[in-house]
Amino acid sequence: MAPGTDKPLSTVQLRTALLQTNKELDSLRGKLESERAAARQSQDELISTREALARERELSSGNQQIASKKLEDALDLMSRLKLAATSASDSEIKLSAELDALRKVNADLLAKLRQLELPNTDNQEQLKRMKEQIAALLAENQRLAQFRDEAQSDNKVLFERIESSDVREKEAVAAAIAVSSAQHGEQLKELNETTKLAVARVASLSAQIDSNGKLEVLAPDQIGRLMSGFLQRIESGMPSLRLAEGELKLKLGLARSAQQEGFVILPPNASAEMRSSVHEISLRFDRSGALTTIK
Repeated sequence: MAPGTDKPLSTVQLRTALLQTNKELDSLRGKLESERAAARQSQDELISTREALARERELSSGNQQIASKKLEDALDLMSRLKLAATSASDSEIKLSAELDALRKVNADLLAKLRQLELPNTDNQEQLKRMKEQIAALLAENQRLAQFRDEAQSDNKVLFERIESSDVREKEAVAAAIAVSSAQHGEQLKELNETTKLAVARVASLSAQIDSNGKLEVLAPDQIGRLMSGFLQRIESGMPSLRLAEGELKLKLGLARSAQQEGFVILPPNASAEMRSSVHEISLRFDRSGALTTIK
């Protein structure tokens, strides 16, 4: 019967109601397919992002800026995936309610059809076809319900993978940042030492250029730095060998400037008088790396 009246529904009205129900079911089916496709696409994007991050870690594990940027991108993608999965869950709840409503409508239509008494064979055939359509609709409703349950299970797996990936990516990026910070700290320390020696040498040279003398006064730590670099270059020229024993003889003059006291290295064209004023210092290395000074 039509709502608000005691008059039973006609065959045309029932057929129209069934057509409307079919359209609504088709619309719901399309929505569910779209939601499932979006969930799969989100999962594929997450997998692609994880693979890209793994490749980036292998190529530049020591680069802090790249690791931080990838972490931000991964976190942003994970946030968007979480929102998409949440939206999919909300849509599934709404679709579930609509499916329940459609089941109730189909049940009401089936009950009304059973109450109709059709006088001729044509009406009996129509009634039979309508019952078959209703049975098909009920079967489709069952299939859609199963599809909804599978979509919910897929969303649950997706959420678990997102959470697991979030923890692993944070740990990997934190480790990369720690390694990069340690390397940068060592480089900065070495650069500070080099800069300190260079500043001292520039100050010494500036003071001597302003005076009458032209020879550079080197502080002991500058001499040590020069000798260390000299020995390192020797070892770098022999990659398969290691310098274990050796003796290095230096002829240095003692000098003082307005800035510091230290040593003077004579130029090749130094005069005999200047050469007679230098002192010979021998530096001997043993196998343990200990240094012995012999005057």
